[in-house]
Amino acid sequence: CIDLATADSRVDYNAEHQSLTLTVPQAWLQYQDPDWVPPARWSNGVNGVILDYNLLANRHMPQQGVAASSYTLYGTAGLNLGAWRLRSDYQYNRYDSRSGTQASFSLPQTYLFRPLPQWRSRLTLGQTYLASSIFDPFRFAGITLASDERMLPPSLQGYAPQVTGIANSNAQVTVSQNGRLLYQTRVSPGPFVLPALNRNISGNLDVTLQESDGTTRSWQITTASVPFMTRKGNLRYQVSAGRPLFGGRASNQMAAPGFIMGEATWGAFNDTSLYGGLIATNGNYHALALGAGQNLGVLGALSADITRSDARLPFSDAPRRIGYSYRVNYAKTFDGLGSTIAFMGYRFSGRHFLSLQDYIARAALRDEYFRDEKQSYTVAYSQYLRALNMSVSLSLSRLNYWNDSASNNHYMLSLSKSASFGALRNVSLSLSFARTQSLYGQTENQVYATLSIPLGDSRQFSYGYQNGGSGRMQHTAGYTDFSSPDTTWNLSASDERSADAQRQSLSGNIQSRTPYGHASADFTVQPGQYRNIGLNWYGSLTATAAGAAFSQPGAGNEPRMMIDTDGIGGVQVDNGSGITNRFGIAVVNGVSSYHESSISVDVNALPDGVEVADSIVGQVLTEGAIGYSRIRASQGEQILGLVRLADGSS
Repeated sequence: CIDLATADSRVDYNAEHQSLTLTVPQAWLQYQDPDWVPPARWSNGVNGVILDYNLLANRHMPQQGVAASSYTLYGTAGLNLGAWRLRSDYQYNRYDSRSGTQASFSLPQTYLFRPLPQWRSRLTLGQTYLASSIFDPFRFAGITLASDERMLPPSLQGYAPQVTGIANSNAQVTVSQNGRLLYQTRVSPGPFVLPALNRNISGNLDVTLQESDGTTRSWQITTASVPFMTRKGNLRYQVSAGRPLFGGRASNQMAAPGFIMGEATWGAFNDTSLYGGLIATNGNYHALALGAGQNLGVLGALSADITRSDARLPFSDAPRRIGYSYRVNYAKTFDGLGSTIAFMGYRFSGRHFLSLQDYIARAALRDEYFRDEKQSYTVAYSQYLRALNMSVSLSLSRLNYWNDSASNNHYMLSLSKSASFGALRNVSLSLSFARTQSLYGQTENQVYATLSIPLGDSRQFSYGYQNGGSGRMQHTAGYTDFSSPDTTWNLSASDERSADAQRQSLSGNIQSRTPYGHASADFTVQPGQYRNIGLNWYGSLTATAAGAAFSQPGAGNEPRMMIDTDGIGGVQVDNGSGITNRFGIAVVNGVSSYHESSISVDVNALPDGVEVADSIVGQVLTEGAIGYSRIRASQGEQILGLVRLADGSS
């Protein structure tokens, strides 16, 4: 039994009214969230197969030369059995020309996975990527057990500092930002903890505690996050073991050595997270990483880590290489200025540092020339200028090497503004400058400007200017019509000039969204040069014991919902994103894993003579699941009868 006879709690028994009143601090209570459904109500769906596909066809017809056609079919095929999901990416390419036909087919990735709700984790077996935030990613064949934050309530995902304090009575706690209410709740006397701040909230937050007698106390907390931060007490982890895959995405050739990897991030304190990882192989490579992330309050958030690698390449004359890599991440939001700076991923690597990906490549291609990375960084800055109603963003990135004087640099400055000029309202203007320096000593400067003018509520005129350096300029004028909710089309004409030529071209495209998939077509004509036509169709097919249906394309391994209307076709669901086929089956994609999703029948668009008894269904589905719900529907003619009796009554 829990002992409630403490200084922070109170037990009151009233014998006259036979009542027992317990008063305990809010911090003692188990976390609850009205927007979260506990794992006991999650569903693994039904058994079935899926086929997500993307089909592209292109025909290029030059004025002089040989016409050629190319076709690509790629996507994901899958099988669901209970909680297990089998997935295989596939890719088919074909090229036809007068000289012959070239075709290829590959299965870049095949893997099996299942959720483990009791551990808030996901188990994966097969060919996949090492999705690590500490070590460089690479493809491998093996097994992975990793925590999955999507299984947590939405308000506990990602990082946000906890709001803590002590209430002297039954009190109300309010969290706001610049006068906007973000969170409010009531707490009991004693210490309290509010862990449910949304991870997307950033900047300074105002906390107000109002006691029962009306007295108030206020203080501020600052939220900022870098990739390695996690909430106090939370643990994110990943363990992987297997053999690396070498030779590109389409190759499944396993390379040596076998490895085991483990990493974890722990919210040690309210503002401090500790993280680290280890890679060990059965060969001559090992790596260890340790780091910490700190919320610095008004100064932003900072993380720093160090990785040590110990490698010996399998060459008779290769010396042992021990190297270190240092990395720093920084993020800060300035509320008063409306700006955000993210100094992300500054990394300095010693001359002898090797990632496992580098080690694998060098061991397999021992005669090739490799560059040793020295330092890399990316700086991203955004600013909103309220007085000018303008947004400014700046990004810088640089990568250089120990054994090569060349570096890869990219700089970009963008400005965007919305304005009105007399009768022209909501005119959008943007201007971008970019400079790219490649490893081969080439430097390219680019200027890009656009102007978009709305023509009513559903049409738009646009103008674009692009200067790519070396005397190349291009002017483009276009017209876009999106008056139809499901179809958009565009026509544009461009004039391109360079030092030795001038070309004009006309192009257009149309895109249409249907309940059975997405279709698009485009063309380009450059007089005297070439004509080009492209077609694209992408969607999904889902089949279970209850039936099969085509649908709009899915997103990754997100679940999907199959709706059965008792064999009645033409019933629209989910605002027209799905429509039952002649067998009464529809499939709706875009359902989120581990969150309640409601699918509704569009009762205002029912076919004549069709009625439904329950117009809304909902389930909480695990990742990759095929949900199934039956909607009771009936179809027939509605008859109004008038019976008149002999005495004239009716």
